[in-house]
This record gives sequence, C-alpha cells and structure tokens, in this order.
Amino acid sequence: MRRVRQRVFAPPSLFPFLSVLVCLIGTLIFLAVAVAPTSLEKAAAGIELEIIQGAHTHNKEPIILECSAGQARSLDGVYSFAESAEGAGSSFLSSLYSGPFTRFVENLSRYDQQKYVLFLVKPDGLSVFETLRGKLMQRNREKCVSSVFVIEELAAESVKQMQKELPGRVEYSDRTLSFYRRMSADERETLRKYFSTSYAHSAIDRLFEQSQSTPLWVDYGVELIPKNYEIKSVRQREAPEAKKGETNK
Repeated sequence: MRRVRQRVFAPPSLFPFLSVLVCLIGTLIFLAVAVAPTSLEKAAAGIELEIIQGAHTHNKEPIILECSAGQARSLDGVYSFAESAEGAGSSFLSSLYSGPFTRFVENLSRYDQQKYVLFLVKPDGLSVFETLRGKLMQRNREKCVSSVFVIEELAAESVKQMQKELPGRVEYSDRTLSFYRRMSADERETLRKYFSTSYAHSAIDRLFEQSQSTPLWVDYGVELIPKNYEIKSVRQREAPEAKKGETNK
C-alpha cells in the first residue's frame, strides 16, 4: 500500500519586502538631508521677534532701528541714518553734536517722551551701532547732568552706598555732587541723608532745581541678531515688573 505524502507549505519570506522598505527609508532620509539646508535657509530669511516692552525699567514704546552695512533704518522706513553722515563734522566734538541722529534724539526727548530707541544689530552693523550709541550716551551724560559743590567730604563707603542706591544717577568727586537725568523728590531725600551739614542740604536743593531744567534722558536697548535674518515684525509684551499706567521718572 503506497503512502500518501503530505505537502507542508512554508510561510512566504518577508526578506524581499523588508529590503525594499529599507531602501525606501534610506532614500527618504537622503532626500530629507538634501532638502533640509534649503528649507532652513528659507526659514531663516524672515523671523518675528518678541521683546519685553520697557526692558524692566519703564513702560515706553520702542522705535526700532535695524543696524546693518553702515546704516540704521527703522522697520517702518520712517527713519534712516547713515554712518557716513554722522561723522561729517570737522572735529570730534562737532561730529558728536551734529547729524540727523542727533536731531532725531533731541526731538525724541522733547516730543516723544514715551518712546525709546531699540537697536537691532547685525554683525555687519556693529560700526554704525557703535557710532549712534556713542552719540546717544555722550548726549545723555553731558546734556542731562547737573553739578553742585557741597563742601562736605564723604567717606568712600558712603559714596559707594549712595551710588548703589541710585545706580547710574549720581557721582561724587572732589566734594562735587553730580546728578544725571531729572531728579525726583524721593531721590533728593535719598541724597540728603548722606550729608549732615545745612550747606550740603542747600546745595542738594539747588541741584534738584537745576535738574528740572535739564533735557530729558533718552533710553535705549540692544538686541543682537544673525546676519542672514530679515526682521518681519516685532511683538511686544510688558515687563513683569512694569505696572500699567506707571510713568517713567
């Protein structure tokens, strides 16, 4: 009697399918790597910035100047300052107090007291940024300062403590007291507590009166951005420390 053989069917091999799948994945990875730099370059061409309005010290609106290739331009195109035009004076002092940017700062101090200058600096704009910032800082220090002779000698520790309590506002040297920006009544009382003589207190009162006639200080901020980035827009949010309705002294 002949035996009947039973055929055993082996499961189909998945090796060809997996090979095709691996090749497909490899191809897709290659395409992704090839396309990624182009996509990143396009993405970097335009960005949006979010800045903290007032930079923790005030609640002012920024006038944004983008510094690149020897020029500083506002995003809305209203203002444009060329570095070559700012150093056109015959001497250092004349160039310091002349030029379109100097007039712009003076008008800002007089008519737009709730605004400040925000520099967006690209690597090729460092030179024009240094020029404009130098003129702004020098203007603030020389035009917005009042000084009086107080006679009374202060100890070095007292001077350090006074400058720590009023940072960037007060200097004391050779019995002369100098104050930057306009002085508030609270700041006057802060200065008075470091002096004991009536003459020094009277001098501080005179310093307070003088400071009321000084030009307003113009604040500024700085943001560094990459060379290839083009600023599309800027969003603002208030600083956590700033209170609504609070005004700058």
